[in-house]
Amino acid sequence: MNFGNSDYYQVLGIHREADDIEVKKAYRSLAHKYHPDKNFGDKESEAKFQDIVEAYEVLNNTEKRLKYDNYRDSIHRNKELHILKHNIPYGISQFDNFFYDFFKGFYGIATYHRKNAQRGEDIRYNHRISLEEATLGVETVIKTFQYTKQNTLVVKIPPGIETGTRLCLHGKGGAGINGGLPGDLYVVVYIEDHPI
Repeated sequence: MNFGNSDYYQVLGIHREADDIEVKKAYRSLAHKYHPDKNFGDKESEAKFQDIVEAYEVLNNTEKRLKYDNYRDSIHRNKELHILKHNIPYGISQFDNFFYDFFKGFYGIATYHRKNAQRGEDIRYNHRISLEEATLGVETVIKTFQYTKQNTLVVKIPPGIETGTRLCLHGKGGAGINGGLPGDLYVVVYIEDHPI
């Protein structure tokens, strides 16, 4: 899947941990503002509207959003792992070569680990709540396992949430390898049937 150069979260003006409700709210507001029918002949608004639609189509789809997040993380890692000629870390000037030669053994170890860094796995956690909790909102505690380690997390579920909504807890997924970034935890909320 090919993604544009735009930061979809920035396009919609939301943070990476935004849930589905926040994504839809931001999209509706921006789409209304930049819709071609309201800005007839304005090429800048038309381009902005296309970016908004593209961002929404990705961030509103669980599978596409996961792939996009992984794509952005890989781009970020590649920038961090960029090495100039002779294995001189990015940003080190020729003036600093003396210090680099002195500490190159340490740099070599650090470079090896950065090159072999791997992002942790994303984790999906299905959580069921009652209709009353969905209406009023609830703060709930969930437990996840990373290998043999148990993590206890507090998750705030906003009032008015819809069944199937996915909440993203950035960095709360699987642990990274060799200094890699941790994965994300996705809590998918399901509302139980009400007896009435």
